[in-house]
Amino acid sequence: MKPFVKWMLISVPTVAVMTAIAVHYWNLYGPDLLEERVRKIAGSNSINCGRVKIGEAPGAATACALTAHQAGQPFHVRYDIRGIDSQVSIAIVRDASGNVSALAYDSDIEGGGGRAHQVVNMSACPRPFHLWVNPSGRINCFQPQTSPRARVMSPNAEPY
Repeated sequence: MKPFVKWMLISVPTVAVMTAIAVHYWNLYGPDLLEERVRKIAGSNSINCGRVKIGEAPGAATACALTAHQAGQPFHVRYDIRGIDSQVSIAIVRDASGNVSALAYDSDIEGGGGRAHQVVNMSACPRPFHLWVNPSGRINCFQPQTSPRARVMSPNAEPY
């Protein structure tokens, strides 16, 4: 067998495997669909108030978002919420035009824990925009009495 053919027989499968590993790694550890949407809505000049992971205290991120909102500045904050079989998060975003939205994220609506079936539901916050701090210390733009029944993809995924 000629050296070039032998090299091709080894190199092509190796490149294919390496590409598959890189794509898999990006899907697991790169920005998820919520992060991409938040960046697009909030804009590059928005204040990143952070991501509060499960078990972390939300105080600093919540204070940042409230301060930015009161100052009329675009911002975004993300709160991870314990899911059953996937990653669940809520983000509150204010864009450069002053619109405020709540985004609910599920990494895999079919279960399994990966990012195979990511979904983001966006709900415009009611006007006039007002942010409340719920008992968990997270901000929300939906009043407790106007919040729909809590479901994973409800605008207000956390009951008060």
